[in-house]
Amino acid sequence: YNAYNIPFPAPWVRLKQLEEAIEVAKRMWSEPMADYDGKYYSVHSVSMPKPVQKPLPILVGGMGDQLLKITAKHADVSNFSWNTPLDIYEEKLKVLQKHCKRYGRDYDSIRKSAGLHLAIEGAEATAPAPYEKYSGTRNWEYKSMEDAAEFIRGYADLGVDHFVIVFPYGSESESIKVLMEKVAPLV
Repeated sequence: YNAYNIPFPAPWVRLKQLEEAIEVAKRMWSEPMADYDGKYYSVHSVSMPKPVQKPLPILVGGMGDQLLKITAKHADVSNFSWNTPLDIYEEKLKVLQKHCKRYGRDYDSIRKSAGLHLAIEGAEATAPAPYEKYSGTRNWEYKSMEDAAEFIRGYADLGVDHFVIVFPYGSESESIKVLMEKVAPLV
């Protein structure tokens, strides 16, 4: 907001803007000519670009009650990040389920996604990330392959079938290899 000199509104305004932006995007992606007049946004006779994937999934990330309402009304995927404790993840899924019932939405039609920071033994980083000079040093806790599988399985047991995983900087390609070859079969 500061970089583009855009006013930073209150959280409730940003949530309303998000909901309108989703409405605009859905129309732009699905209607021959999109028209929308809202409180925050309006478009007239917009036709491009159309996505190749139909429908283009909408992912809403966040665990706040208002975001979960927006998710229940509009999203195809719900993402909670980063390493949300399983008891809290489960609690927030119950809130999402409640909102889905309120809006007549099939809870099971929304994919569940988890953002995870994951460091696996056998794929250690060899140097600090360049951004750590700004953010501070990140201390990763390396998990054994069995512990990594158990960690992921905890989310899968809650219905998560989509993961956004961040590995230690510089270990990404080796981490993916270890994850797919040695951890995934254990999940």
